[in-house]
Amino acid sequence: MISTRTKFNYTIRLAEKDDTLSILRIWRECFTDDLLYISNFINYCLPYTKTWVVIPQESTSAVSVLSLLPSYAIIDNQKISGGYIYGVATLPNFRGHSLSKRLIETTISYCKEKEIQYIVIRPAESSLFDLYKKQSFETFISKNLTNIDLSQINFSDVTPLKRVENFSIAELYSLREEELFKTHLLWPIDILNYTIEDAKSKGGSLIALMDETTVKKILFYVAYPDESNVSSIKIADSNIVHTNDLKQIILDIKFAFPYAKKIIIESSSAGFKTENTTLANSALIKILDSKISSEKLSLLHLALPME
Repeated sequence: MISTRTKFNYTIRLAEKDDTLSILRIWRECFTDDLLYISNFINYCLPYTKTWVVIPQESTSAVSVLSLLPSYAIIDNQKISGGYIYGVATLPNFRGHSLSKRLIETTISYCKEKEIQYIVIRPAESSLFDLYKKQSFETFISKNLTNIDLSQINFSDVTPLKRVENFSIAELYSLREEELFKTHLLWPIDILNYTIEDAKSKGGSLIALMDETTVKKILFYVAYPDESNVSSIKIADSNIVHTNDLKQIILDIKFAFPYAKKIIIESSSAGFKTENTTLANSALIKILDSKISSEKLSLLHLALPME
């Protein structure tokens, strides 16, 4: 028996407060049953996004959703405005109608109208890179992945740094602005706060260490256990520059995650690396302003990309 999919009429519009429950339903059905994870998005992220929904004719409930998170970059001392496409999902009964494609087209039109200069998207699977390339996301972003086997590590000669108590999101924001603007795509403080809540929901945390040996320096990292293997700890963001920075973070992770056997560090392709570092595709960018150098933008790291 051959089944055919019936076409239906729908409207794409910006989400309103009354759409929150249907967005929650889409996230729960398409992504996860973890209500903490979803509530973090609803409470800490959704209010700071532009979110579009697909509403079938004669219905009030959304069946497909896409959120655009604000982002920005600093290139040649100029602030470049951008957006990050996030949480693209369609309820199973409504798939096959190219709704995600229509939502992305709507987002691109909005960004052009508002003079947003780039859009970045992180494919959930490597097979989706080709799909988004067909939608004119042609500039690749790469990242360094550094694997550390903790069974091979012994830093008995290294004195652990003292943790900074109550290190705030505002302090993290300022530190990233000061130290990471040359190598990272950046987040406004509200979205940065959401990324930390996202890490916490995965059993992770934001940790800052104070180095007072020479010039005072704060070393930070954001880490959480890998969902498929909790003994593997992922460092999603940090300001590691030197081997000594790496040693200090490894020592602290051994304390923070005593069950850890492996660490995976994500970093800029132009930044920190060791002999155990490999290069991997991270995301795709669509450049909307012809004056922006695609080469320079492609070197910036998409840290804390919210999975």
